[in-house]
Amino acid sequence: MIRTGLVTGAAQGIGRAIALRLAKDGLNVAVNDIEANSSELQKVQQEIEQIGRKSISIIADVSISESVEKMMQEVAQKLGSLDVVVANAGICNAKLLLDTTVEDWDRLFAVNMRGVFLCYKEAAKIMIKQGTGGKIIGACSNAGYRPTPTIGAYSATKWGVRGLTQAAAIEWAPYNTTVNAYCPGIIMTSIGDMFCEGLAKFHGKTKDDVTEDFVKAIPLGRIGDPDDVASLVSFLASKNSDYITGQSQSAADAENNYLRVASSLDMYGVELHKASVKISNTNNSIYSSIVELYVGVYAIGISIFQNSVKINTFSWEQITKISFKRRRFYVQLIKSLVSIYL
Repeated sequence: MIRTGLVTGAAQGIGRAIALRLAKDGLNVAVNDIEANSSELQKVQQEIEQIGRKSISIIADVSISESVEKMMQEVAQKLGSLDVVVANAGICNAKLLLDTTVEDWDRLFAVNMRGVFLCYKEAAKIMIKQGTGGKIIGACSNAGYRPTPTIGAYSATKWGVRGLTQAAAIEWAPYNTTVNAYCPGIIMTSIGDMFCEGLAKFHGKTKDDVTEDFVKAIPLGRIGDPDDVASLVSFLASKNSDYITGQSQSAADAENNYLRVASSLDMYGVELHKASVKISNTNNSIYSSIVELYVGVYAIGISIFQNSVKINTFSWEQITKISFKRRRFYVQLIKSLVSIYL
């Protein structure tokens, strides 16, 4: 039996890539977006049909309860069932918290948090009624694991999605319905561009400089694209993920580490400079080696090689100005990272 999926926010970017990937995986796919994106949404519907799958497009605001309920019912009625729902629709703004208005905050939570909640809830109602279970998948973000400057409010919505995903997974597991989320890092989309522009303004850099910083910090040497995220969602929507639920899975490369370190040290006025070193031994004596060589340096990633450990670090040129207490703090962080990665 052919399954049916629904992807919200599907007119462009990650949502479009997910919709097309699910169609290629053999699903009939309904696509949703707001009125302002209706022409782009129609094109996505046509692309799905060209793949050979059935599709309908639905204009609806995911922050409105009645609209979401009607949308879910329409998909089930017109395409025969509702088996996979991807609550992808989301928005972002690049503002410091002190510059974020109540209106900004409410709009972000209306779409990113309430919208996901409503999609989860209404999808689950239909899947439970069908008696066959299903796959519910939400849009989270690596910002839902650690915040960075200029996207504090956005980060808060994604932390909420993580918690909601876990709670829903527990409640709906008895109905054979899994609930997971995907967490993109820096992806080549309008939201990714907005984030880079905001971070560039915060650091007094150009957008290209910020993008280059990310590329240098990523072992794969490139920014992700929507198809990278769609591949993860394809897995979460497939039978291969039947025993996975309540997870918010990263769809990003190692820029996670860069962002975590950058946001931690920026507040102390630390200027980051990338460097790398190889330590020959892989036993616990590596702790003392790191302390001797890198007092005041925060290691951000450790890759184990055949006979060595490569440690990617950001060094601070003015180490002598760090207080002894602060040095001890950095050393403990390094030890923790080494113990985790080894």
